Amino acid sequence: MMASDDEEYSVPQAFGAGIKRKRVPFIPSKDATALSTTSAPVTVSSSPAPGASSIADKYLSIVLPSSSQSDTVLPDRASTDTKLCEVCHLPLKGTPKRPKQDGEKDTPDSTSESAVPVPHEASLAHQVCLPHSHPPSAIDRKGKGYRYLSSYGWDPDSRTGLGPTGSGIQIPLKPKIKNDTTGLGVGSWRDEIENAGGKRHERRLKQLREKEEANKVKNTPKLNAKQIRLQEEAKRRQGEKLRDVFYRSEDVEKYLGS
Repeated sequence: MMASDDEEYSVPQAFGAGIKRKRVPFIPSKDATALSTTSAPVTVSSSPAPGASSIADKYLSIVLPSSSQSDTVLPDRASTDTKLCEVCHLPLKGTPKRPKQDGEKDTPDSTSESAVPVPHEASLAHQVCLPHSHPPSAIDRKGKGYRYLSSYGWDPDSRTGLGPTGSGIQIPLKPKIKNDTTGLGVGSWRDEIENAGGKRHERRLKQLREKEEANKVKNTPKLNAKQIRLQEEAKRRQGEKLRDVFYRSEDVEKYLGS
């Protein structure tokens, strides 16, 4: 065996594990006689040092009254001194600050180098409350529907709905995409009824078909025997003409000698 196999791996200690720290003695603000430390005891006299009380009292007189007064007086001043904007009803003071852009010069009113005060009129809350101008409506001014509605006082640019109170829909005609090439009205009602499905629609479809057949029978004129014979002869001649056009062959006629 090699010598490296007998060596044992030792886990390294954590950082600062072998460092001995000395205790830091703290002096309390009020009655304290002594503090025991690792090096030597430190004794503190109960009588304050000359001038210490006067300094503490002066400090408290400067800090506490001003903070208490500010807590009680500032709300009153804010309610009386601040002016509200007539548009957004927000205080005019305390405008937000925007980041300073490159190449912008410093102003004497700016308090920091990285931010520039923004006027209240340029703030987002004020801009949202302002009345905005909307683009004109895309409705065709030459259409008959527009002329009819405008004759009754409807204005598409007013952004109000139909009706005398303006509570109706803003777009009078709802367009529907037409993906086929059939003419207008071809199978419109029949397709809608058949596609909808249901017993009610089937019954309605049956009624419409019966009504169509009844109208067709009712509108057909009554013919006498002579008119019926002439109609049958016209149909026979039309059939012979069609057969002659589609099935006539010149080779067969030459062979037959006709």
